[in-house]
Amino acid sequence: MLDTTQPFQLLTPASIHLGNGTLQQLSPHSRQLPTPIAVLTGPAHPRHAPLWEQLDSHPSDHLIPLEIQGEPSDQTLAQLTTQAREQQCQSVIAYGGGSVLDAGKALAALLTNSSPLTTYLEIIGDAQPLTHTPAPMIAIPTTAGTG
Repeated sequence: MLDTTQPFQLLTPASIHLGNGTLQQLSPHSRQLPTPIAVLTGPAHPRHAPLWEQLDSHPSDHLIPLEIQGEPSDQTLAQLTTQAREQQCQSVIAYGGGSVLDAGKALAALLTNSSPLTTYLEIIGDAQPLTHTPAPMIAIPTTAGTG
């Protein structure tokens, strides 16, 4: 059985870090992202303090806080994309549960692709492939679930 109490790393095309204490590795990894960085969370909450502590070495104008509440709709994602583009965000950090991480992935894709979200969605959209690679992203899950 895998011992997840000891930090470990999976080597894949993307870097995945798992285990207790891995949030402390955020600062050096976030320094590799192009700036400004859209920092996406759920509604402001004291539990976000560890995230901001890890990012406090960044100049404040390099971090653009964005919040979502609940399951992201296409309108919410369009608003987030507009906000992030207005701030010229070049990358994304998403910190939260599944809705935040899903929104972060969509935001990373929409930052580099100019068509509306529905252009890329399967089933309810046109299912077109992305034209450009998504913006760099760090996803930090704060929940565990099957969804």
